[in-house]
Amino acid sequence: MGALVFRPPLKTGAQAERLGLAVHWGHGIAMGAVRGLLGLTPLGALTASALHFVIVWGGDVMLYRALDIAPMPWKWGGTALATDLFHKLVLSAVTSAVFVALYSEV
Repeated sequence: MGALVFRPPLKTGAQAERLGLAVHWGHGIAMGAVRGLLGLTPLGALTASALHFVIVWGGDVMLYRALDIAPMPWKWGGTALATDLFHKLVLSAVTSAVFVALYSEV
């Protein structure tokens, strides 16, 4: 995805892998910041966590469509859709659990 956004001249598959890793780390950090911002609202932890999941998955779907790298989710097929939803659910759940654990320590 990073290659589609930035269009760097990649000479090898290893370069593409490094770019992909950097983009995934950047995405994870950004989504962690979003969860932190949700924690500043009057929303409860469960509501903020559910909203975080919607933002993470919905934002990715919109990005995929904007870059024209994937069709609409209902065209992905059951396995692809379930896999993507599961991965985003794990990302959101772990991010939210860590945030709640750290925030409750303050």
